Amino acid sequence: MMNLAMTIRIIANNENFRKALQYAIDRESIAYLRDSVTPSRLVRNTITAEDMIYDESGDDYTDYSELAAIKSTNYSDAVKAKEYMEKAVSELCDADGNIKGVSPTTVDMLPIASFDVDGKLPVTLLYVGTDDEDEIVMAQLLESMIEEALGKDYIDVQLAFSTSSFYSTVADPLNYDVYYDSLSVTYADPGCILSRMTTDGAENVGKYAVPDYDDLVNQALDCSDIKQRYNLFAQAEAYLVNGAYVIPMISSLRGYYMTRSIPHTEALTLYGNTRYKGMKVCSDPLTSMQVATIKADYETKLAAARKGQ
Repeated sequence: MMNLAMTIRIIANNENFRKALQYAIDRESIAYLRDSVTPSRLVRNTITAEDMIYDESGDDYTDYSELAAIKSTNYSDAVKAKEYMEKAVSELCDADGNIKGVSPTTVDMLPIASFDVDGKLPVTLLYVGTDDEDEIVMAQLLESMIEEALGKDYIDVQLAFSTSSFYSTVADPLNYDVYYDSLSVTYADPGCILSRMTTDGAENVGKYAVPDYDDLVNQALDCSDIKQRYNLFAQAEAYLVNGAYVIPMISSLRGYYMTRSIPHTEALTLYGNTRYKGMKVCSDPLTSMQVATIKADYETKLAAARKGQ
């Protein structure tokens, strides 16, 4: 997921600019860096990954209407990205290409970066990553994608890499315009992540103010009816994604692994010891064809069970 610094950034506070970035990224190409065989399995448009949280009817939280619409959206769209960027430019710049409210200066984000800006197009965007080799490659790919989709006459992506504590040198002092981060889910409720992304939340590293989002999250946290609770959380999550306050890209799923457990025989949970209840194991490894057959049978039975409810 990409975070954008918004407290003191005139450009990042423009929704059309944020959406331009959102549509400029080819998520599958990013995922390919982690899984070159089936990269599409890692692509995510939502903050909360699918197949993690279910309601009492067995419905995936990310299939609630607001999030289902986001899941089905193709965000890798260079044409839309350029359209949003042109709208942003018309709102942020005068006829001579001067960015309103920005004067020539030296931007000091030391110890990460320092650079001069002239207050004109192209916009200088600082992407900061760690010095991990894989992250450096991902940063270079993002730079290429964004500049190609939006045009180098509109945007100039600068890269910098932190060699020490990332949060103390980059995130906390806002020494970045954009950086990549990930969130973990520790219990089976959307509030696990979303309650940490409110205006005063610990994961609101971009320092955005979102009172409407805060209100939806608070309503959801106070609601004990699961379906209504998840619906409110889905509206809140959609608010952040549709506004491009954060830009989900990929999910850090497990790599390939060997197991004796038979898929779809365990409980629908990823958390705690209860996930082992009812699990069946096999003496010999399953083939990919057997796994596909088991999955198809499970999905058929699940669909039939939902119709009978």
